[in-house]
Parts: sequence; structure tokens; C-alpha cells
Amino acid sequence: MKMLGLLLTVLVVLPFGVLSAESFTLESKGDPAQIALDHALENSHAATGKKYRCEVANLPRNVTVESADPEGVRGHTMHHRHSAGSVSYARFDHHVYKNLRISQTNSEPFNRGLDDRSEQHGPVTVDGLTFSGLSRSGIPFIQLSDYNVNGEAETHVRNLKIEDRRDGDDDALRRPLVDMGGGARTRDPEISGVPVIVHDLFGAGKHAKFVSSRDVQFTKAKARYREQKPYTGEESRVTDTPEAKFPKLLDPIDDQPPATIITWPKRGLPVKLGKDGTLEVRGTSTDDYEIAGVVVNGVEASDLDYNFTGWSVKLSGLKPGKLKLTALATDKSGNREQTAHVLMITIAE
Repeated sequence: MKMLGLLLTVLVVLPFGVLSAESFTLESKGDPAQIALDHALENSHAATGKKYRCEVANLPRNVTVESADPEGVRGHTMHHRHSAGSVSYARFDHHVYKNLRISQTNSEPFNRGLDDRSEQHGPVTVDGLTFSGLSRSGIPFIQLSDYNVNGEAETHVRNLKIEDRRDGDDDALRRPLVDMGGGARTRDPEISGVPVIVHDLFGAGKHAKFVSSRDVQFTKAKARYREQKPYTGEESRVTDTPEAKFPKLLDPIDDQPPATIITWPKRGLPVKLGKDGTLEVRGTSTDDYEIAGVVVNGVEASDLDYNFTGWSVKLSGLKPGKLKLTALATDKSGNREQTAHVLMITIAE
């Protein structure tokens, strides 16, 4: 059997929390057209009431969440109103997050690994994290995970911003930056938990390492750690760690070509040439990274929006009758679109 390495977690989520959870690994048993769970359901995961339903959360390893244009107006944004969490129920195993914005959540903005199980299975990096419009709460912005499953888990955060704070001006009462999670907490007197390192928190090169006061990392070096409101909470402690390096967890290879669609002219709608005898063709293209260019019937299109999400080209030398339009894109990694968008149109007299 071939292990596909994709973890699925079945959750029954009720307003007061997770009723049941069960994890599986997907397998292929030789037939590439079929995949299966590695074991049968052990629990019924029944939810009560018409309002409640079973949700399946896809928690794969090696996930990259990245904004399209970190320097521009676009971005990966999480907007939550009256929610119980933003980044939640994640396995946290070589996860890479970039340019996240979490706003107006009432409870758990950046949750611990697998929620109340508080397990983190590997390192995590967050490069660009903005919290906005969060009110006062004992729940921290970022939660510590109690159990470092393989002993190699760490969470690294840099380019952190907190905007539009709604938790008052008293540092002693403000929402802590890093602390243990809310709801169910482990009662172990000593844990081997997962540190959270916030880079440049106290200035350039002045990195901060947060751990639980029950963590062996703290109990073995208490003199190094301190309480510092509003950064620490009820149980967390912080120390300076100028030697910390922001790790590169993944080195993704761009081997996927772009995809292109002609949006004008419309299929089945006759068009007329412009006064200058040209035909304007418009469309959109998308890619994992940067697009080098779009070509329509051998003519290069102009980029009208970021990364050819909108493009336009004028074709000349045309005559009334049938015309086949062919549009395709190439990205800056050299991946050329294999299936061009082909559109048959009619140019009216």
C-alpha cells in the first residue's frame, strides 16, 4: 500500500466545543483511481439537533498559505465575527503560513495544535501575522501547545503586528500575546511543550522565546525567564533568545503551469471589429507564483491587474467570419500552459 501522507480529521463541532474527533491517513491500494482510509470509523460521531452537523477538516502536512502580493493591496485575510477560533484544529507539522490577518474573533485567534489535545507534531513558521480588532480576553493571541510529540516542534513568528486593540490600556488586564489555551487544559505538573519564538518582538534582533511555567525548559532554567505583561499570561514566561534563527521549513518547487480563460468575447455572441479594424480580447490567468506572460493567437497580452488576473490584447489583420482564439500563459519558472483556452467566435460584417 502507498501512504499518501494526507491526514483527515473528522470533527463533530457543537457550539460549546468539539464533541468527538478521530484522525485517519489516506492510502492507495494499487488502484490510482481509488483511495481509502487506513482504518474504519471507531466512533459514530453523531451530532444532535437540526443545527449541528459533522464537519471534516483537511489537516495535511506541508501546507503553505501565502498572500498573492504581500506588498500590494491583496492578501490572505481571515475575517471572523462571533467565532470560536481562527487557526484551529491544525496538526501543525511543517506548516508554513505567510501574511495572515486575523480580525474580530471573540475567542481563540491562533489555537494550539489539535485544539484541546494540545499536540504539535512538527515545526511551524508564520511570516507576517496581523491581529486586528480583538477585544479583552484571558485567551492569548497565540496559544502554547502542551505536547511536543516528536521533540522537534517549535513555532516561529516574525513580522507580527497588533492593530486596533480593543482590550484597554492596562497591560496587566490586556489579552496576553502568548499563553496556554483556554477551555480544557492539561493537569500534568510537568510538560515537555512547544516553545513559541517571536522574532524581533523587542526590536531588531531581539527575539523572544515563550514557554509554559510547567515546561521542563522553564523548570531547568527559571532564572532566565520572566513575566512581562502584556506579552506573558497566567502561565507563560518569556526569555530573550538573540541566537534564534527563522527556519526555512519547505523549499517548494514550482512545477505547475498557469491556467487561462478568455472572458471576452463571449461564446456564441457575434462581435464587430473596432474602428481601427482590431478586436480586443480580454481574459484572466492564475498561477502559484508569477506569470511571465500571456499570448493570444501569437500576440502578447498586456497585464491589467496584478499577475495577469486581468489582461487584454488587440488582434489586427482580421476579416469577418469564423475565428479561433487560442490563449495560454507561461510562468516565470518556465511552466507553459499545456491546455490553452480555445474559443470559436464569429466576426460580424
